[in-house]
Amino acid sequence: MNNEVAVGRDCATFTGADLLAPAGRDRAEGESQMKLAHVIKPWTPEEEECLRSMISERLRPDEIAVKLHRTVQSINKRARKLRLSFKCPGPRP
Repeated sequence: MNNEVAVGRDCATFTGADLLAPAGRDRAEGESQMKLAHVIKPWTPEEEECLRSMISERLRPDEIAVKLHRTVQSINKRARKLRLSFKCPGPRP
């Protein structure tokens, strides 16, 4: 009895393309034109100005995200890049 596992091919020859479709399967109609679900949307100068304004009005990142149609993560990232802070300025009690 042989306890060795037969491997069809070497790991070094395996590529990510092998995960896309099994050998011998044709692509479905429109499969090659499918777009990614998430697309990076560039920030416009107007959006940056709105972000500055809303932060100065002390809106929370989640409120700003809804108004600008962006994720909270993108709001926080852009605020950091622009060196803006959501912390309230003023004296501490």
